Amino acid sequence: MQSAPPRAGNIRASDRFHHGRAVNWECEVPLTIDERLESLVERHEALTQSVELLLTEGRETGKRISALEQLAQQDGENLRALARIAEIHERRLTELEGSDS
Repeated sequence: MQSAPPRAGNIRASDRFHHGRAVNWECEVPLTIDERLESLVERHEALTQSVELLLTEGRETGKRISALEQLAQQDGENLRALARIAEIHERRLTELEGSDS
């Protein structure tokens, strides 16, 4: 005597419905409403965890971006200061060259 094929634990995109019941055509055993509900609860929990992880990662990424913005601002200020110093040195060299002539 052949044993019944195993029941599908999760409703998948490949599942089809027959007389209002989900059927996994690979094993052709219809899922009961309790099995379908359990599967949906498991999927909901997994999605909830995924969303929580995404939120945490999003917050961390936001903090990193803020830190990078501050560094970029500091770099800009430093470059402007260096440009002023270069202009001052250029003027001094020009004045020195003009006084030597």
